[in-house]
Amino acid sequence: MIDDLPIFVFEADWGNPVKEAFEWMTGVLASTKGAEQRYAVRRYPRRQVEFDIVVSGVERQRFANFLLSHGSAAFYLPIWHEAYAVSGNTAAGMSILQSNDLAANRLSIGEVVFVLGDDGTQFLAEIAALGASTITLAAPAPVTVIDGSLVFPVRKARLLQQPDVERLTDAASAATISTEMMEPTPLVPAIALSPIWNDTLVLLDEPDEGEKSSTAYARLVDELNNAVSLPALNDTAGIAFPSSKRRWVLNGRAEYAAFLGLIYHLQGRLTPIWMPSFYNDITLAAPVSASTTVLYIREIGLANADDSNRSALCFFMVDGSTMFREIAATSIYDEGVEAVGLTEAIGPFASDDILRISFMSLCRLDQDRIEILHETDTAGISISSTTFRAAPDLRVGEEGF
Repeated sequence: MIDDLPIFVFEADWGNPVKEAFEWMTGVLASTKGAEQRYAVRRYPRRQVEFDIVVSGVERQRFANFLLSHGSAAFYLPIWHEAYAVSGNTAAGMSILQSNDLAANRLSIGEVVFVLGDDGTQFLAEIAALGASTITLAAPAPVTVIDGSLVFPVRKARLLQQPDVERLTDAASAATISTEMMEPTPLVPAIALSPIWNDTLVLLDEPDEGEKSSTAYARLVDELNNAVSLPALNDTAGIAFPSSKRRWVLNGRAEYAAFLGLIYHLQGRLTPIWMPSFYNDITLAAPVSASTTVLYIREIGLANADDSNRSALCFFMVDGSTMFREIAATSIYDEGVEAVGLTEAIGPFASDDILRISFMSLCRLDQDRIEILHETDTAGISISSTTFRAAPDLRVGEEGF
């Protein structure tokens, strides 16, 4: 249903990226040992969109009056970074729009859209049906929709803050528009994620190497320092909590939709996932066979290291497949060689089939807010950055329960 709300018709200026943000709220109760109890405070994230506009002539006059009349009210905001092009002309009175631009679209039946044409045509419509190359409107188009017109999903929104309008000339101005959605933001359509191992999602997307990534090692250390004698330190957890930053470059709607599926699954800091290090962490010291449950590896100090963050292995195979195995035990086998016991055999693989072996640990996001910079619309390039933190399962039930 289309509500009686004004439309923010002032298009984004793509000289700068459009910034989209999803913000969850997670309560984290942490013990001195590092165990965590996490709970979601919001059912859905708050969604914000920020973009620049440049308006001139009559459009500038309309923008000034829009701010005066609707600056604190809700309005329909076209989602400028999700655009679907119309193919061919659709006469007034017809209700089916043809489009060859619907691959991996995120439109849904019942959704309100904004139709914008180069000839100045603009109107709101409700989607009655979706086909592989058609959008059927619930009501006939009030005007002719020309070839190349764009269809944008719209959301009820408000200004997050009143914009500072920059004067460019006596007939032109520019502003940065910050908005927040004023309706629930479930992920529609839902995205199925895989693979799942031990009832937990495994993240297999390789990190983008376009920028340097880094890993930090945090510890829960209490320090007693009276500034006179040497300080006394107490590592209450006794283990490190590595955190790593990674950059995402999303190319096209399918990758954008998959990334949305991932962050909605994570729900900010709430949900842990399995994450490989994506390093070549282990060098085999002896060949492996299908029935192998013990790996003999070059000595790296694993037998004497804390294993809470290195409880599993991810085998990246030459053919592009992956395999996951849990570490049961580690020990010194011989000089320069360690033995790594697995809970189950490797399977029908040999040493030559293995490209890389990475440690895999439970991690969670270390942030509740995820920002996505859209360099173009979602058919092009979008960029995001995330920080993941180790979240080993350290919770221990009370005896007797």
